[in-house]
Amino acid sequence: MSAMASVGARATCVLWVGSLAAFLCVSVGLSVGCSHRPPGPGLVVGVASSAASAVDEIVDVWANAGGEPVQISSASSSMLARQIERGSPVDVMISADRAWVEYLTDRGLGRAESVCVVAGNGLVLYARADRATAPPGIVQGSDLTGPGEPLLPSMVGRRWTTGDPEHVPLGRYAKEALVTLGWWEALGASLVPAPNARAAVRLVELGEADFGVGYRTDVPGPGWVTRALDGGLHGPIEITAVQMTSAHPGAPGFMAFLQGPEAAAKLRAAGFGLPRPAPAAGEVR
Repeated sequence: MSAMASVGARATCVLWVGSLAAFLCVSVGLSVGCSHRPPGPGLVVGVASSAASAVDEIVDVWANAGGEPVQISSASSSMLARQIERGSPVDVMISADRAWVEYLTDRGLGRAESVCVVAGNGLVLYARADRATAPPGIVQGSDLTGPGEPLLPSMVGRRWTTGDPEHVPLGRYAKEALVTLGWWEALGASLVPAPNARAAVRLVELGEADFGVGYRTDVPGPGWVTRALDGGLHGPIEITAVQMTSAHPGAPGFMAFLQGPEAAAKLRAAGFGLPRPAPAAGEVR
């Protein structure tokens, strides 16, 4: 198995703390609905892979404050939503975009009145600093803001990665930004699509791709180079939470905690931005 195939296999496997039946429901994505909850008390929270580390820390604070036990499942937003649709026992979903939350509320699986944006994020071009294949333009430069940027020639013909634009929120944001820059037509054919944001970073780390477009919160830091993509190149990246219609009684409390100051502090520390204020009455966002 190639390194790239190995990354995809690991990234699509979702490990659940609970019964074997719950594990099969979520990690394999059985077409037969699994409507029962894993044994034991507590909440089941599905989290987009790009927000998983920050949510882990939020859950620790929640537990220390006496909150219900929480089991976390991490995968791409699209995979989580599909698993919930098939009957996987999830109480709260934290998605990398609004679209998959609306997918659930439109089908009566999520409570529309509970939907809230808990954080924002941004996009960067990134590469390993120690790789000769890293496009030179990523090493230095200001934010990329619009068509005519000079980075493109150093990127053409190189393998690159981001989330699969057909299914993964990151991929949709990345494609939108590159279309706005006027680069997608030249770069689209060399895309190595990843099943989620973290898997894309891993592909670059393993040398299966020369560079990536990802969330600024996912790039490890030392040993990597990045160049920011201006937020005006794509729609707002909104980390959005929703409570399921058949949720555990403790779910409203956890949803409130996600919107509180302690959760916000953990999200800021992880590099996320604060959500934008809600629009005023009659205002179109």
